Amino acid sequence: MRSMYDPGQLLLASKKPRIQELIARSKSLSEEQIKALPEKPDVIRGLLLINQFGSDQKKALLSHKIADTMQEQTNIEKIPSIINEIFPIYQYCAAQPIWIVTGINLSEVMLNPNDYWALKPNNQIIFKSNHSNIPLSLVKELISNSNIIKYGTTSQMLELEQARTSKLL
Repeated sequence: MRSMYDPGQLLLASKKPRIQELIARSKSLSEEQIKALPEKPDVIRGLLLINQFGSDQKKALLSHKIADTMQEQTNIEKIPSIINEIFPIYQYCAAQPIWIVTGINLSEVMLNPNDYWALKPNNQIIFKSNHSNIPLSLVKELISNSNIIKYGTTSQMLELEQARTSKLL
């Protein structure tokens, strides 16, 4: 039967002076130095876990320690939300529609005159709820045949498109 505690937690619970000395010494050792110690594999694994995740006895499960480490490394404020990203929003003004290949099954979707579209970084455009990476030459053609309306979010571009199509009905 497996223990619900990781080898590091079991070592931390040990009262043996030799194990406690190893734990104290492992804090100043590198991973390679710990692996080179003449100890049992379980002791080595435990020392590596203590070295990596610390000796906090409050979190007994390894999964909790890993989750805590991931949360510390991931700062939610650093991850930009797509809702808050601002892009130039254009209205296509050419006389003829243009076919654009989408990423889904390489199908083509028509961009009609007066349709709204947004230009994201790396030559990605959004139109009619489609996201598509297109060649730079096509981006230049679209920009030359479009009027910039404003800078806004994806949802604002979709609202403009919805308002335009509702006028047609």
